[in-house]
Amino acid sequence: MAADRPHWISYVFRALIVIVLLMIGGGLSQFLTATAPKPKKADPERTLQKVNVFAAKKVDVRRQWTGFGTAEAIHSADVPARINAVVTKLDDHIRAGRFVKQGDVLALLDDSDFKRQLEVADEKLKEVAAQKSQLDIELKRLKERLALETEDLTIARQELANVQMRVDRGAANERELDQPKRAVIAARRAMVLTHEALDQIPQRRSVLEAMERGFTSSKKLAQLSVNRAVIKSPIDGIIESVDIERGENVTSGQRIARIVNLNEIEVPLRLAAAARQDVIVGSSVSISKTHNEPVKWQGKIARILPVDETQARSTVVIIEIKQPYANESYGQLGGRNLLTPGMFVTGMAQSATSAERWVVPRRSIINQRVWTVSDQIVKSVPVDRAFLHEGAFPQLQVQDDQWAVLSDDAPLEPGALIIINASTSVSDGQKIKPVQAKPKTAGDGKQDDKTHINNGGNDGGTDQSGKQEASR
Repeated sequence: MAADRPHWISYVFRALIVIVLLMIGGGLSQFLTATAPKPKKADPERTLQKVNVFAAKKVDVRRQWTGFGTAEAIHSADVPARINAVVTKLDDHIRAGRFVKQGDVLALLDDSDFKRQLEVADEKLKEVAAQKSQLDIELKRLKERLALETEDLTIARQELANVQMRVDRGAANERELDQPKRAVIAARRAMVLTHEALDQIPQRRSVLEAMERGFTSSKKLAQLSVNRAVIKSPIDGIIESVDIERGENVTSGQRIARIVNLNEIEVPLRLAAAARQDVIVGSSVSISKTHNEPVKWQGKIARILPVDETQARSTVVIIEIKQPYANESYGQLGGRNLLTPGMFVTGMAQSATSAERWVVPRRSIINQRVWTVSDQIVKSVPVDRAFLHEGAFPQLQVQDDQWAVLSDDAPLEPGALIIINASTSVSDGQKIKPVQAKPKTAGDGKQDDKTHINNGGNDGGTDQSGKQEASR
């Protein structure tokens, strides 16, 4: 009976099945192992990390000095009222932001009082002119009278001489001399009075001339006040502000408008005090609103102030920038791409002299060291950064615009390979595959040598992007 079959037979049968399956699996494993392709040995050169490098060499460098300042208009005018009067006319186009030319009328003031003063002065001058004419007539008559009196005196004296001669001969007595003597005295008295009148003529003329000058001055002042009632623009420029309204009473000296000329701008640029030894009048300066602003203005150092600012330890240089036709174009541009007064700007001045120096990209320095490659072996060397430079050095074939200029005693040799990006994950003694930097081709928008590692700290002048990229 099946129920009577021993249990061990079932166990043996099951064990045999397991053994057969294991033998089949082992055979398949040996077959697959025997028929599997053998892996090729890896080329050590192909596994080396590729790192972008450039060949070091000295280049001609001018030191750059960066400073800050506020733009100012060279030509500006606070237009004042020169008389006390009421504003009678203010044209609609006289508004802040409008362009005006020299001589354009800004406002008209009430000039009726000054015109009356002008008329009064004219009448006074006519009166003085009439008095001078009367004085000329009087002078002429006095001269004629003096001639007659002179002739009368001559006749009287001759008559007296004749009587005296008869007395001397005894033909007449002494009493007959009285009448001729009285005639001589009367003639002389008349001449004295005429001379006195003639002597007063110059004095009276001087008084009339003084009055004439006074009335002439009053007329000129009245005419000047009439002219000043028409307020005109003294310069070409843009109206910054209008401070009066029609019907308002203005006083002499009160500002009625401010006008600025945008064609010529100056910037008092504050540089480090050490820059005084490097910059000169005529040196070129690049001005921009911010350091990375694409719009820049080129100017020159026009003046250098003689005294340094002790608290800020800075030297002030005056930059002059010309913007031809800025006034005329302001209405269409609204100040776009124009350097306007009051704008806070940064400027970069270049040294007047240049020198051959070692330069490396700012990102080539970490912890005041640069990484060089010799025979594919990385070695770091300590360097001292003299100053920073902004610009391009095409001869180094590195597409960077931020550079560190090293001190003259930097331990570099011409042609030494320097790792462009010091944040690349390499270490001293590591073997790498250096890749020479090549000029960027048109359309290549990526920098092929940017990599990053957590290398811990930098020299203060190296930019850390904070992004990890795969090393090429």
